Amino acid sequence: MSIPARAAMAALLAIGLAGCANSRAQQAEIARTALIGMPEEVLLSCAGVPDRSRSDGYRDYFTYESERLYSTPSASVGVFGGTGHFGTGIGIPFGTDIHSDMCEATFTLENGIVSNITYNTVPGIGSRYGQCYYIVQSCLGGAPVAAN
Repeated sequence: MSIPARAAMAALLAIGLAGCANSRAQQAEIARTALIGMPEEVLLSCAGVPDRSRSDGYRDYFTYESERLYSTPSASVGVFGGTGHFGTGIGIPFGTDIHSDMCEATFTLENGIVSNITYNTVPGIGSRYGQCYYIVQSCLGGAPVAAN
C-alpha cells in the first residue's frame, strides 16, 4: 500500500474512532462547561421544570433527575457433592435482575445565570454519565447521540 493510501486510511480510521468517542457520557461532560453562563429562562425552556429546586438566598439550585430501569435474566450454577460423589448443575433462569442507570444533575444559578453543574450518578452497566445526557441533550441542541 502506498504512503498516500496509508495516510488516507489512517485519516478515515481517526475520523471513525472520533465518531465512536462522541458518546452520551462525553456529551454530558461537555455540557458541564458549555452550559455555564446560560440564563435561567433558557435553561427552563430547554431542560424543563426541575424535579426539585431550592435557594440559599444567594444562589438557586435546580435539580433534574433521569433514570432508566432495565432487567437482565438471572441464572445460577451449582456444585454439589457427597460421599465419593461429585456433580454440577446449571439452574434454569427463573427471574430477572433489575438494574438502574440514574443521574441527578444540579444546576447552580447565581443572579439568574448557570454558574455550575454537578452530576450525582449511580452507574449501571453503561458509562458513568451516560444517563445525564438525557437531562442536558435539549440544551446542547437536542441532536440524538448514537449508542456505542
